[in-house]
Amino acid sequence: MNVYLNDAWVAEAEASVSVFDRGFLYGDGCFETLRIADNKPLFWREHLNRLNTSLQALAIPYRADPQRWAEIAQHLIQQSPKTDAVLRIQVTRGRGKRGYSAAGAVQPTVMASLHPTPTGATEQGTAWRLARSDMTQPRQWLLNHHKTSNKLLQILGKTEAEAKGVDEVVFLNKDGLVTETTSGNLFWLDGDHLVTPPLKTGILPGITRKIILDLCDTLSLPIKEHSVTWNEFIRTDVVFLTQSVWGIVAISMIGDKALETHHWVEDLKGAYQTSCDQAPFP
Repeated sequence: MNVYLNDAWVAEAEASVSVFDRGFLYGDGCFETLRIADNKPLFWREHLNRLNTSLQALAIPYRADPQRWAEIAQHLIQQSPKTDAVLRIQVTRGRGKRGYSAAGAVQPTVMASLHPTPTGATEQGTAWRLARSDMTQPRQWLLNHHKTSNKLLQILGKTEAEAKGVDEVVFLNKDGLVTETTSGNLFWLDGDHLVTPPLKTGILPGITRKIILDLCDTLSLPIKEHSVTWNEFIRTDVVFLTQSVWGIVAISMIGDKALETHHWVEDLKGAYQTSCDQAPFP
């Protein structure tokens, strides 16, 4: 397949960027990952809006035009023999001089590529196991609230999860409050309410997280954004996480504790699928 790279279509094996690109040197960039279902990118406008918000926050001189990017996405999708895939859009500050100063880096590197959907992402009944991370998530507002190209914490978190024999680890911030997992936003049942950590804990404002919050209102499911400690969190019997590629993922285990299912989670899965089917593109 080809990838889109700086206004050109290039074979994957031949696509390359400069070793002086600031994305390579410093992680100076941001990205979005979108699920392609039935040949359609899901929640296209929301992802493009977040990308542009991140670009503005990082002062990278590029704005993603939704119509132009819709054409790029359609071209990539037409190359694929599968109707379900994962689209990644990456923008870095581009080539610059040595050092942290971004002065003179005025030509961003822009890339888009299509990838296979992870095994299990389209299957019913998928459930993950969680464990507490040994690392603390820093409350760096700018970095935490945008999908920057610097994802070392998440990389180390995935490595930790693999070493512990689980799918994801749960991060706590410096205040000892539960934040998010390696790649998703958390929700759990507390009595007669669903709960999710508030943005002020330092989490990524996930696209799917926001959709679930809206769906809870639509379905009249009581939900609140609330900070909890680890000991409070593990008292729950029902947990799920959300992310753009997997949608809603039930959690079957936290450490050695087996969790339960709940009809609210199934209700949300059904409503979320309907939202996916109705999501406009472009």
